[in-house]
Amino acid sequence: MEKILHTTRKLAAIIILILSTIIGITYTVTTCISVYTLVCSPTFNVIGDMQIHSRDIIDFVVLLGSFFSAIRTFGIVVKGKNKSIASAHNVTDYQTHHDTGGVSSGGNATREPQTTPKNPKNRILAFVFSLLCIFVIFYPRTISDDITKVDRMYLQQNDKGEYDYIDLSSTAKVVLKLDVIHGWVANEYQYVLFGSYIQKDGYYEPILWRVLYAHQCKVLLLSEYIIDTRKFDIVDNTWADSEIKAWLNESFYSSSFSEFEKKAIIYNNDPGSIFLLSLQDLTNPNYGFSKDSGQNRRASGSYYAMNHGLWKSSADYSSYFTRTPSYENTVYQIRSTGVLGAASVDRLNIGIRPAVWIDLTDACFDYGDGSIKTPFQKLKIEVKFIQNINDETSFSKPNSFV
Repeated sequence: MEKILHTTRKLAAIIILILSTIIGITYTVTTCISVYTLVCSPTFNVIGDMQIHSRDIIDFVVLLGSFFSAIRTFGIVVKGKNKSIASAHNVTDYQTHHDTGGVSSGGNATREPQTTPKNPKNRILAFVFSLLCIFVIFYPRTISDDITKVDRMYLQQNDKGEYDYIDLSSTAKVVLKLDVIHGWVANEYQYVLFGSYIQKDGYYEPILWRVLYAHQCKVLLLSEYIIDTRKFDIVDNTWADSEIKAWLNESFYSSSFSEFEKKAIIYNNDPGSIFLLSLQDLTNPNYGFSKDSGQNRRASGSYYAMNHGLWKSSADYSSYFTRTPSYENTVYQIRSTGVLGAASVDRLNIGIRPAVWIDLTDACFDYGDGSIKTPFQKLKIEVKFIQNINDETSFSKPNSFV
């Protein structure tokens, strides 16, 4: 009877161990996918997104505990069985010695039976661990899409001109073909969200880019807004040796793009992976610019740039540097009206409006319709186990955009 009881307990522990392992592996894989997607997102925010995943972290810890609980339960059962076998052997030895007059065949003295006292603590732990395993395994979860409920969030412009996270139920078009992104067509630009830069309260927020040109999956982007104000150089007006080129391709490149996004940026030694447009670029009709009109060249400054000395006109437009040298110690600039001008390289109130070439096959924009309201972007995916399909989930929302 005792052998049957031990076998039953051992079998139950093995079943719990197997179920806990399967659930643990499944949950670990889906969580890793979620975290990888989250970190690669241009809208990644450490504080906000860790708050989002707090419930996932708790669930994962409980699952991990259930796995070790099953191992503990299995160990107690096996250990208890071994002790029982040892006790049975001791009893048999005692009976043999008693029948032979108290002397064993080896001439040793008779041994008293050695029984292992029951340890109530181990039995209580085994019971508690078993309950924990059963609770985790049969914890009520509603799982959609076969494995998880997937909340897909994208950024959309609100009435205040700010980008907020919107649920996927809204009516934006899904990007299914790379040739959907085409740049300047029919007197309209397309827009993407890519990378991030400092905005309000020191937080990094997504950068809005204007698509100037697209050809064979290669796309030229220009920041829609002036992101910062910095001098071009101290005295030199040569782009290749300028301070601003070094800053864009070192500090800005390192801090504003994730490793996933850096793979999409096309490396170019000249003019650089991140660069300022030239005078020729800013008069190129293929990019939507005209020599006669400066309307499409005008740009406003971001919140951060305006609070760091960027000059602006009464119409809220500002000047920004190009990379084309003018006469001594000056470079061409685009004035607030969109017309061409020249400015000293060491001026601190003129803006920086970066440009970049990216490869769409690595950028993986999979949502948006390309409008300024719903730019092309990489989906922000939150993979979650939830108890109730109607649970509301809070998401971090940027206060503004670059």
